[in-house]
Amino acid sequence: MAIVAFAAMVGCTVKSPAATPASVQPTLILYSTEATYKLMRDLARRYSAARDESVVDIRERSFSALMAELDEGNIDYLISSHAPARDDIWAAPLALDGLAIVVNPANSVTALTINDLRAVFSGRERDWSAFGGERIGIRPLSYQPGSDVYHEFRRMVMGLNHITGNALLMPGFDAALQQVRELDGAIGYLPLSRIDDHVRVLSIEGVYPTASSMNDRRYPLRSTMYVIGREAPNADTFHFFGWVQSAAGQAAVSEAYTALP
Repeated sequence: MAIVAFAAMVGCTVKSPAATPASVQPTLILYSTEATYKLMRDLARRYSAARDESVVDIRERSFSALMAELDEGNIDYLISSHAPARDDIWAAPLALDGLAIVVNPANSVTALTINDLRAVFSGRERDWSAFGGERIGIRPLSYQPGSDVYHEFRRMVMGLNHITGNALLMPGFDAALQQVRELDGAIGYLPLSRIDDHVRVLSIEGVYPTASSMNDRRYPLRSTMYVIGREAPNADTFHFFGWVQSAAGQAAVSEAYTALP
């Protein structure tokens, strides 16, 4: 998998887009996963506003569906928080995010290790008392294998271990948050950018997920958002992603996510 920076490819910093007549620039349609959709939608609006026209349309699909579409040649690019380890894939980083591990606020456990997470999500440990909490059954929450966040969690935490068949499969991040809020023994994982104040975020290996701990690589569950395709993009697509990697684009990223280092 070739991973590149757009600014490096052109040998200079990509500038913020200048206004361009609507007749010159057609609408660009790009596809995002649930984990990347909110960021890309916001960036597309800013990019379009700078050109005083709607030039980028972001649409959401599952990671597995988008990869199938890419392999069949039906789409050119997708934005995902998971980049497959394939030699025929081209990718470029756009932003950073972290996988936050969340529990019900009533849970007294505040910290776990990667090994603890593996034991919990494999089903080897089934009660919170094993980690110093109350005697409450652990209810792990996960997602369908079609999710890029699922693949990232497998890569960073589970390795060759399988997620227990007893895990409750969530249709999306909002459902996972609701389940964690309502179920005392629940534990879930989701992008840091999607958490709210109604769940408790755990420290992992003694580090809480923040922009600082991801930039300096202290937080272990770091995730990069990529644009993925079979080859480098054409001029119109290239300019949009170049703007995302530029200082102006990364300043917009940093308002809710973590900018690239």
